[in-house]
Amino acid sequence: CAAYVIYLVSQLAYFLNAFSGILPAGYDFTRAEYARRGFFEMTGISVINLIILFAAHVLIQYKNRSGRIYTKAVSLFLCFFTLFFITTALFKMLFYIESYGMTRLRLGTTAFMILLALIFLAVIIRLFIPRFPYMKMAILSLGLIVAIVGFADIDRCIAAYNIWTYESGQSGVDVQALGDLSDS
Repeated sequence: CAAYVIYLVSQLAYFLNAFSGILPAGYDFTRAEYARRGFFEMTGISVINLIILFAAHVLIQYKNRSGRIYTKAVSLFLCFFTLFFITTALFKMLFYIESYGMTRLRLGTTAFMILLALIFLAVIIRLFIPRFPYMKMAILSLGLIVAIVGFADIDRCIAAYNIWTYESGQSGVDVQALGDLSDS
């Protein structure tokens, strides 16, 4: 937790600029690289923290109440830290989408980030309600996101969003990308 706090404080401008919709000063990368880096940082930290949370849940044997409270507090910190990372990566992706439009990959990446956030919310609920079926919530969240993405006419939604942003003057339209979509 201390390493995460030190990392967060040392990179605060890098993370907080995502919420402002600007590239951080002093970094030499594009909006695409900013979003891509945010996604892979978020994915790495999420996997590490899920492993740590799983190990803490399965491997730690408690001898007294204070050990359980300490483990719950550290687990809660890891969950909120990860949710902060997910939110930051999501805002970086939205900044990227706002600048260059929507694509299937950007939509899928956004859906994955929402799924990860729902999984960590389930873990937080589990910390306070021990009998909460967090795996059921994770599987239901996965099913819901797959169903939404699977049954929605993604290409039509992407085209509609990109044309709407063009008509409202927010961004240009990539005609070649629109041509790569299905007829819908």
